[in-house]
Amino acid sequence: MNLTNLPEYISAIVAIIALLISCYQARLSNKQSLFNRRLNIWITVDKLISVYTKNAKNLEHDDEPQMAIDLLFVWLTNTTYLQSISASINKVLDADLQLKLHLKLDEMRSLAMEARFCFKGKSGEAIAEFIEAYQSLLFSMYQYQILFTKMLQNAREYQWTLEQSSEKLHEPDQRKDLFEKENALADSYKILCQQNIRGAIQHQIKLTGSIWR
Repeated sequence: MNLTNLPEYISAIVAIIALLISCYQARLSNKQSLFNRRLNIWITVDKLISVYTKNAKNLEHDDEPQMAIDLLFVWLTNTTYLQSISASINKVLDADLQLKLHLKLDEMRSLAMEARFCFKGKSGEAIAEFIEAYQSLLFSMYQYQILFTKMLQNAREYQWTLEQSSEKLHEPDQRKDLFEKENALADSYKILCQQNIRGAIQHQIKLTGSIWR
């Protein structure tokens, strides 16, 4: 080895080491970021699962006008993630509350999309479908409450019975959509709560949490 070139060799070695360290730090940072996103998504979803579990039986319904839909909405939004929109069901024509509702529903759609990217395979799909079903049901409840409020107003104004008001405003169609959304959420909940799905989700979170893998 020509000693006159030694400084160049040392500089090259130092540069290579610095590059390797930089690559490792970038990989570590990406892994930490993925871990944080997976964990945050699952914490949010776990809260929704808990709320739904407590209120699933309350969603069982008879095929008739749903006069307590506002109460069901409040129960399903009784979590820190959704508490900002709970009041929207009681004032469906309030512009500020409408805006909060639509922003939160958009946020839920984005969260579902993010889950598909952050979690692999069936785990990501199960999480995303549950979030989407939850979001769809909340919006359907809100739409139904608007219609039901109009039904009551028309019944008072025109002295119709509730059945007459329901028929004239096509309430059964909206009710059918509501029931379909409730069933979709129930189905997605069952899939997400399967032991193999929950185990796979937790495994993926733990995997990204280890810096040595």
